[in-house]
Amino acid sequence: MSDRVSRLAELRRNRAKTTEDENNNDQLRSEPQESVNNSSDQVITKTDSTSAEPSKIYQKLTPMEEMKSDLQPYLNKASIKTNRAINKIIQDKLDS
Repeated sequence: MSDRVSRLAELRRNRAKTTEDENNNDQLRSEPQESVNNSSDQVITKTDSTSAEPSKIYQKLTPMEEMKSDLQPYLNKASIKTNRAINKIIQDKLDS
């Protein structure tokens, strides 16, 4: 049990240390860096206070968000077809 508790405490310290390091790095940077856009990256546009033009910041998507974005066109298409079918059934009922 004590090994487990010590391991959790170590993980918490490391997590806190990495977030502090990231915060310090963000504060030290004068200009935001641009990453290469992969298919699994989400683009967020942000206007920097020192420049007039917006800069792009890329965030890594979770596997679930990536899957949702991949399937979104198919979901939209299915929704349109479903709505058309419902409208056709309603029109047929009203015509007869």
